[in-house]
Amino acid sequence: MQTKVPLVGVDVSSAFLQGLKLEHANLLRADFSAADLRGSDLKSADFTSADLHSANLRQSNLEDASFEDAEMKDVDLWGSNLSGARLTHADISGADLSFADLRNAEWKQLKKVTGTNIASVKNAPEGFVEWALENGAVQKPPGEK
Repeated sequence: MQTKVPLVGVDVSSAFLQGLKLEHANLLRADFSAADLRGSDLKSADFTSADLHSANLRQSNLEDASFEDAEMKDVDLWGSNLSGARLTHADISGADLSFADLRNAEWKQLKKVTGTNIASVKNAPEGFVEWALENGAVQKPPGEK
């Protein structure tokens, strides 16, 4: 069984990839912009410097994934497992983190959270909610625009 899948720089922008299973994948500089990845298993994947803007990752397993320097504007992470994820220098402005599990996520060096919906996040690390709200995040209940 292969543990690392090298897909460095792959361009799957706007692709329909629901339920994708790529644990431990090497996705550096990949383009997943506007891709539909709902319900995917991307545990421990490396999205360093990847473009994920407007991607749909609802209810995906992103545990221990690396999003360092990733472009994540308007990404849909509703209900996703981001426990242990590394978000260093990532731009998650406009993202939907509603019901996402943030247990042990590395968030302290996030680049931008303006407009990010953090309503009902689960297991938020200490200080995250307060910091995010002070830096432009919002808490919109489900269904509110």
